[in-house]
Order: sequence, then C-alpha cells, then structure tokens
Amino acid sequence: MWETSGQLDSISQCNLIPAGLTNAPASIILALAGTPFPLKPVNALPDGELQEAIANIPTLIAPSVGISVSSMSRYRREVHVLSTGVSTRPSILVEYNDPEQVADTIHPTTQRPRQLVVVLDRGVYGYRPSFKFATLGNALSEPRIKFLDHVDIDGDGRAELFFGFKYRHVEQLLDATKAMRYENDAWREIFRESVRCP
Repeated sequence: MWETSGQLDSISQCNLIPAGLTNAPASIILALAGTPFPLKPVNALPDGELQEAIANIPTLIAPSVGISVSSMSRYRREVHVLSTGVSTRPSILVEYNDPEQVADTIHPTTQRPRQLVVVLDRGVYGYRPSFKFATLGNALSEPRIKFLDHVDIDGDGRAELFFGFKYRHVEQLLDATKAMRYENDAWREIFRESVRCP
C-alpha cells in the first residue's frame, strides 16, 4: 500500500499509517521493521543521583496532579533509566500505578489519578520533569499508558519513547501505540495510532 514514493492505494476517508496483525512471542513488546539507528552515548548515572531525582516526585510532582504524599504508598513504582541521547545523562522514566480500578461513571476531577508517569531529564540545576501524565484510567479519562521502549526512529541520535495503551472501540478494547519525541526541552507526542480503518 505504501512505498518511498508515496501512497499506492487508499481506503475512502482513511489517512492512517498502514497497520497489520502478526504472531509474535509473548516476550515481544515492541517490533520494528529494519535496524534501529544508534543512540548518542550518555554518561553513567550514579545511584545517589538517581535516588535524589526520584525522591522529588512524591513531594513536588505528584501533588501538582492531585496525588498526596500520604497516598503514594498505594502505587506500584517502576523505574527505567534510559540512554535516550537527549543530553549527556540518561533520562529517568518512572511509572506509578495504583491497581485499583474505578467505575467508568466517576468523573476524573473528583478523584486522585490512578496512574502517574513522569520523565526526568538533566537540566542546568539537576534533573527536572520533561513530561508528566496522570489519569484516572476510566471511560471518562485518558487510558492508562505502558512504557514499551525507547528507539531512535529518525536517525538523529536521540530516542523516541513508545507507549502502549488500550482504547474502547464499539464495545471492544483495542491495542494502540503512541510515540514521543524530545523537542524544546520536553517530550511531545508525535504519533498516535489509535483508530483503525475497517
């Protein structure tokens, strides 16, 4: 359907990147066509600096999205240190997930988020948030996202971040992907594949 010269065929009112289904081992979380580009090298992150950067999340970042310090113990934390190449130091991606599911009728403004995802990148004065995402994760809010991997897809030596999520489409949950690129000192969404043409 697509070649380097452009689109060869089209489906009426469908301007999406072509997608397809394939079988893959259960351990595969992100598949790419072709060989990824190499990333710019980064310096190692001392454990003390990692702990110091993460320590600021419950006290400075979480309260700004409605999560109190006292409720942080309800969340499962997952930390990823990523050699993204956006600076000379690694990026730190932290996922906080409260496993509690809430009813789809509950409005997000009346509840604390059940997921918080934060990316920290090194600035002049240390690590600072370059992306934050918070959601209740029900039908009235954005779906929860799951970090998949970091890969350079455009050859600039800096990785793009890939997240998976599920969205509801006509009474079924479908898998989707979004990608983020580091631009102007922040991670910004550049691609979201969340609707398939029939």
